[in-house]
Amino acid sequence: MVLFSWNIYGLSLHCHENERQALLDFRQGVIADPFNRLSSWVGQDCCKWQGVGCNNKTGNVVKLDLRNPFPSSDYLKVIEVNSSLLELEHLNYLDLSQNDFTGIKIPKFFGSFQKLKYLNLSFAMFGGTVPHDLGNLSMLQHLDLSGLNLSSMSSGSLSSSLPSLSGLVLSNCGLDEFPLFLSHANLSLSLVNLDLSNNSLKGSIPQALLNMTSLEHLDFSNNNLKGPQFPEWLQTQTTLMVLHMHNSNISDSLSNCYGNLSSLETLDLSYNQIYGKVPPLPRYVTILDLSNNRISGPIPKTIGHMIPFVEFLNLSNNSLNGSIPGSLCKMQNLVVLDLAFNTLSGTIPSSIGQLQKKLETLHLNNNKFHGEFPSALRNHTRLGILDLGANALSGEIPWWIGKDLVALQILSLRSNRFNGTIPPKVCDMGNLHILDVSCNNLSGTIPTCFRNLSGMLLFNGSISFGKMPENIGQLKRLESLDFSSNHLSGSIPPSISAISTLGTLNLSFNNLSGPIPTGSQLQTFENSSYIGNSELCGFPLQRKCFHDEQSHNDRKGQPEGDHLKINWFYIGIVSGFAVGNWGVCAVLLFKKTWRCAYFRFCDDIYDCLFVFVAVRVVRLKIKLKCSEVQD
Repeated sequence: MVLFSWNIYGLSLHCHENERQALLDFRQGVIADPFNRLSSWVGQDCCKWQGVGCNNKTGNVVKLDLRNPFPSSDYLKVIEVNSSLLELEHLNYLDLSQNDFTGIKIPKFFGSFQKLKYLNLSFAMFGGTVPHDLGNLSMLQHLDLSGLNLSSMSSGSLSSSLPSLSGLVLSNCGLDEFPLFLSHANLSLSLVNLDLSNNSLKGSIPQALLNMTSLEHLDFSNNNLKGPQFPEWLQTQTTLMVLHMHNSNISDSLSNCYGNLSSLETLDLSYNQIYGKVPPLPRYVTILDLSNNRISGPIPKTIGHMIPFVEFLNLSNNSLNGSIPGSLCKMQNLVVLDLAFNTLSGTIPSSIGQLQKKLETLHLNNNKFHGEFPSALRNHTRLGILDLGANALSGEIPWWIGKDLVALQILSLRSNRFNGTIPPKVCDMGNLHILDVSCNNLSGTIPTCFRNLSGMLLFNGSISFGKMPENIGQLKRLESLDFSSNHLSGSIPPSISAISTLGTLNLSFNNLSGPIPTGSQLQTFENSSYIGNSELCGFPLQRKCFHDEQSHNDRKGQPEGDHLKINWFYIGIVSGFAVGNWGVCAVLLFKKTWRCAYFRFCDDIYDCLFVFVAVRVVRLKIKLKCSEVQD
């Protein structure tokens, strides 16, 4: 089967006229095609139309694929499916998914496509019940009815007449119990892929599934399996390659049975109430997600030897303790490692540096790691996300971080004990979008060289002094900015009003002063974005700026001539001050005896002040020491 007509013996094979007309009749039922997907449906050769595939020898239409490539929009809107589609007698592939069939019923004549092997009606907004006629599709191998309301589907709707079915997807169908037809002997032997995710399935997984000896892909995730234990029949599924049971309300300890599933490549048991220690795991697993459970104890020391081929490892949000085992370096295919939100401790091991070939995401945040920034990460040139936040790491942020971690897009070092300054090389990180160094012991000023940040720039509680960068407006795509709880002084740079994408702003509890710049964004934030800066003024704060209030009063109560008088008054004061000051300076400049006497007087005043302060400090120290002795 191919998608287009084929030239054989010099003759061009076109689609049959009756089939072309049947497709045009179908198009008559389409009342909206916002993406013009059917605009190619013109001319005589329907084998060249988008979504239509023909047999390369006979020219018969064998495939109709109108799946919407943009599921959130651009639906085909269909109010009628013309029965003339039955002219497509050789059709073996029909995909109408992700469109809008306006609640019409699934046509019964779909059950008359005797050669149909693939049928996908998922999220196509059909209404009514599933017609029994679909049970006549004896050659059907794949059926996807996801997103359709099957809560009232009877047990006989899909039964013994689907002996060839190998893939069944009934996700998001409103099912509250396991369909009885799953226990049919023929179906149990043929089924390879079973997806019942995102329903309301209750109770235990039926033992009838024990007979499904050919399963390779099984998905029960996002259901409400009230406190079930892991079913014993899983131990018999030696062909199982993919098992998804996340958020299924499982409450049980991890058993050793998964070590016997030698074919398992994907295991997702996240978001359950699984407890106990990490057991032996399937050796050839490449995706392992046990996050958001109650798993405790240390990570097995031999985990790197246990699952050496793993690419995605997520053990976050558990109660794991101890240190990161050195055998982790054996996972040479690891792309994502997430150990966040546990109680792991110790230093970050140097062996993590041996994961440099493929590691792209590393989450070690919210643990109890200590020591300095791990130098083992220096050669991780593929690392895009690094989160070491909420630990007890100390020392300086290394200078090489901007030179060597060139792919870094997200860097979070928040809530540690880092000191020193932010290294200038950070400015060379051209891919960096989010930087969070808040709640550390950093000093110095905020770097002025950031250009590409499009996410968040978080420095709260980290910078001891300095001003906001004047060119901060160059961060055109910045979405969140937090400079709160520092000792920033000066005014808010006017260029900040050029950041039209800013959704979150926190400049609170600094020493900022002057007016809040006007702009499309800055006046939309709450007062809490600016509180704790006693010298800030302007909307949205209640404190008005003096020059605004003064100019308002001037405009309200004074004629234009009075403004000129006031301006001349100030000019006179300034000029008088300049002339008088120059007179004093000129005398000191040309008369040496006066100059010496003046500077001797200044030195005497300085010496007196120094002695006074020094005596006061000594007295204060003695008083404090006496108080400690008395206590």
